[in-house]
Amino acid sequence: MTRHFLAVSFMALAASASADTVSFQSGEHSDFTRLVATLPSADTQWRLSGNGRTYTIKVDGSDIDFVTDTIFTRIPRTRLQNVVTDPEAGEVKLHLACDCEVKGSWFNDRHVIFDIRAKETAQDSTIPRNFALHLRDIDMGEPFAYSWAQPAPLPVPVPSIAPETEETITTTIPDPTQEFDVYVRNQEKVSRVAQQVIEQINRATEQNLLDASSPEAAEPKPTMAAKPDNNRSEWNVASAREEPVPTPNEPLNVTTYNAVDVAAEEIAAVLAGRRGASECIADDRLDLESWAGEKPFSVELGRLRSELVGEFDLTTSDSMKELAKFYIAHTFGTEAEQILRNIPDNKMDPVLSAMAQLVETGTIAGVNPFQDQGHCASDVAFWAALSGQQLAGKTSVDSALETLAGLPLTLREHLAPYLSNRFVELGHVEAASLVLNAIQRVNPAQGPEFELAQAALHAEMGDDDAAIKKLEKVAAANSTMAPTALVELIAKHVSQDRAVPTETVALVSALAVEHKAGYMGPDLRRAHARARMLDRDFTTAFNVVSEIAKVDGAEAAVAPRSEVTQSLMKKATDFDVLSFAISEGLTEPEAIDSDTAFDLAQKMYDLGFLDQTKRIVQAINIDHVTPELHILKARVALAEDLPRRAEAELMSVEGPEADELRAKARSMSGDHEAAAEILQAMGETERAAFEAWLGGDLSGLSALEVEVYQRIEALVAAPEVSAEIADSPIGILARNRDLLNGSQDARDTLSELLEMHKVSDPAS
Repeated sequence: MTRHFLAVSFMALAASASADTVSFQSGEHSDFTRLVATLPSADTQWRLSGNGRTYTIKVDGSDIDFVTDTIFTRIPRTRLQNVVTDPEAGEVKLHLACDCEVKGSWFNDRHVIFDIRAKETAQDSTIPRNFALHLRDIDMGEPFAYSWAQPAPLPVPVPSIAPETEETITTTIPDPTQEFDVYVRNQEKVSRVAQQVIEQINRATEQNLLDASSPEAAEPKPTMAAKPDNNRSEWNVASAREEPVPTPNEPLNVTTYNAVDVAAEEIAAVLAGRRGASECIADDRLDLESWAGEKPFSVELGRLRSELVGEFDLTTSDSMKELAKFYIAHTFGTEAEQILRNIPDNKMDPVLSAMAQLVETGTIAGVNPFQDQGHCASDVAFWAALSGQQLAGKTSVDSALETLAGLPLTLREHLAPYLSNRFVELGHVEAASLVLNAIQRVNPAQGPEFELAQAALHAEMGDDDAAIKKLEKVAAANSTMAPTALVELIAKHVSQDRAVPTETVALVSALAVEHKAGYMGPDLRRAHARARMLDRDFTTAFNVVSEIAKVDGAEAAVAPRSEVTQSLMKKATDFDVLSFAISEGLTEPEAIDSDTAFDLAQKMYDLGFLDQTKRIVQAINIDHVTPELHILKARVALAEDLPRRAEAELMSVEGPEADELRAKARSMSGDHEAAAEILQAMGETERAAFEAWLGGDLSGLSALEVEVYQRIEALVAAPEVSAEIADSPIGILARNRDLLNGSQDARDTLSELLEMHKVSDPAS
């Protein structure tokens, strides 16, 4: 079923969201500037209006938070001069720096694209806009759209000024529908299509997606003076084309777009020499097969190098680009980059520079021209995937695979491992497997890069043993990829928490010294520290970390030091933890990351070293303060007999653990009633009654079903002896006997109570 896309000149939908955020991102292109707005939801509606050098973006809602701080960090002010936001009105005003126009369109569900580009005139288009229907080229000043089933304009007599003879020149505006009938040859089909369009328009109108506006009345133009007779006919015809033809049944200003229009616009843009509507880099800019040349390598290289220097011993940018393309096609990325550095910036092709980097290292340092090319189903999809961009759908993945198959053999074998690794990172495991299988069928004897790619694929598929075998094979070989394989091998052992073989530890130690000043030096030093850590040789591991701090900087040593410290706390004895914490300065600020610092502080608290615990928690960055850190600080405060400070730490923390500490703090400060209330709310009935008893409330002791508490309540509540019985001789003996018996019961009860609630000796 054909899906039609409708675009209108004015959209108005009522949708509001309080305090919603609309963020803007920017990007600069050769022929336009792009802004991408991220709406709060797919239901949020927007409008774009304006002309001249001021346009307004209206987002439905109240109190919109527009994030525009980073717009001018990536684009110059050549097309867009300034951005002014009005959150209360939900408006963003774009002040342009050129006579440009702004067009907006939906992208996915929540994104809107606004392109700022020069206004397109009829002279800019080198082909008819209505070429798709084989109609005559008539520029009606309208977008790419077709008017269905409209009445053909009638012939209009053109006024003519002739002083001597009366003559009337009649010009007839062509009827597009007549030529359309010739093309369609079926009036029923035309009616059916027209009916479908009408139904789509009606449906869009009911959904408030269309807003029709009446046409503005044409202003009468002043009468022009008479021309000489020899130019009379030309002037009349030109006037007839410029004057609007008023018709009684002129349609409303509603324009429809469908898939045919979009395809026609895309083809028109490509044929006109511009980038397509999808902004995909053209295949002719990536034609490596033609760049390689037809003659032998030495012959082509000699020819291109001889053409570098032209007349007056001057080099040209075009000749240098041709030589760089030749180098890229033959896997010489570094040589291509050296040639491209000699080209002026205004003539530099960023695509060539990016391709040279990808061929040499598989990565791009700096601006990535393939950043927004992942949706393209052409050759550029291959380079987009190679640069790490996510591909949009199976079509783009298939295009990347087809492009790889069409590359020269040497370049194909060179780039296949890089592409496989990228596919693994992007989640296209099946495509990565296809890449490696295709290369292996052509040449089974592949190099270490290929085996590293196989190891990455095995690891992604869950076959760790096969991955480790591949990595061990590459690491043991004396090749340029051995350091990389060794780093990945140790990382795999770390993920499995498995000790590294002794020979592997010795190898990484030697390579770390050999590549100390190379680009693999930092990775090898960290791998060496991790290998010693897995071997529980913490002394050597911390020594390697100290070397990292000396060679690579203090910041580079934080991550490996934190990793070794975590392993130390898990596998070493308490004495070793305390010893290394002091000797290696682990309690110093910024020595380890915040998460590791918290774990170390918790360890110190459990060991009873409050001073070390306080030193660590006070050095933790305020941005990493968590409820767990507040609880630890409260425990330290209670251990130092500072209940008020503990309560202050717990003010923003909720939960059973925090309530437990809060009740303890209240009890320590003497507020036993508040402590009893907190414990009662927690369901700790016995402890709540005990706190209440400490506060002087004995009413809850009998309900605890604890014999000693019940006896205490009975002793306290025993009736007093009356004065008459106390004064009588018999009463005195009885009272003394009762006092003796009661004192014995009281001593037994108090002894049992003290045994239940022992008080620790402060000196212990």
